[in-house]
Amino acid sequence: KDGSIIKSSKTEESEDTSTAGSAPQKYIPPALRKSAGSDDKKKVLERLAKQLKGSLNRLAEANMHSIAGQIENMYRQNSRNDMNQTLFDLIHQAVVTPVLTPERLVMEYAMLIAILH
Repeated sequence: KDGSIIKSSKTEESEDTSTAGSAPQKYIPPALRKSAGSDDKKKVLERLAKQLKGSLNRLAEANMHSIAGQIENMYRQNSRNDMNQTLFDLIHQAVVTPVLTPERLVMEYAMLIAILH
């Protein structure tokens, strides 16, 4: 006998041979696992930022309604957290600058935020 291990059924033996016959998988550390998935996330966020920036660049009082509708559609298609963070970053970059921001631009962004809220 081999120590205290007693095999009583064939099912245990078949399980042991099935795992021994398969090729071992390479270990991937958690940091690398996370980074592999984040590449796709980065691409999605870059695409989202590009779409939002295009909408914000065209923002004017005359087309406020259509741009608000486009941004609402983006909210439906993307995660709320990603949209909030990206929209905040873009508006923050546009409004908070070392140079004086025109009041009209600030008011248009404020109106858009009020419409979206």
